[in-house]
Amino acid sequence: AEMIEAAIKSGCSLQTIIQEIEDYEDIISDMELVASAIKNNNGSEIRYASKELRNDKELIEYAIEHELHVLAYIDEEARKDKDILRKYFKSPFSLETPKATHQSVLCLSRDILSDYDFMLELIADNEYVFQEMYSDTFYNMFKIKMPINIDVAFCKKAYQVNPKTLKFMNNNMKKNVKE
Repeated sequence: AEMIEAAIKSGCSLQTIIQEIEDYEDIISDMELVASAIKNNNGSEIRYASKELRNDKELIEYAIEHELHVLAYIDEEARKDKDILRKYFKSPFSLETPKATHQSVLCLSRDILSDYDFMLELIADNEYVFQEMYSDTFYNMFKIKMPINIDVAFCKKAYQVNPKTLKFMNNNMKKNVKE
């Protein structure tokens, strides 16, 4: 374990380690080693962790502090945890670019996307969530029409919780929202 820890601290990724070691289950199941890999490399190291650790809330939250695309690497069940999602969409990484939010929003389950009250909560912290809901990506991927293209009440709520969402609305919707 000391040798593995030294390798991780020198910048060796979990991927490299598990390619070189035949019996690596103990390594990817070791919370301290995986956390060290996250700290010394980045949060995407969580993708090589055991299924159990990819569901560990504490480890996921630690990975969120170190990586932009953590949601893509954690277990599907963990992506339904609203506390984890709140923390992620408030993180500086998710606020850096619309592209970062785009990739993360696409990782959300249909149940989460359909929970408009929760989505408004995410929009309050990150206007790019609204932008993604406004795009045709959702319709094309999920075959569900998100409400914001036609739902004035939803857009008004989004605007109330985060006025920055206005820049993503078409002119007609902007007029309706400001009334």
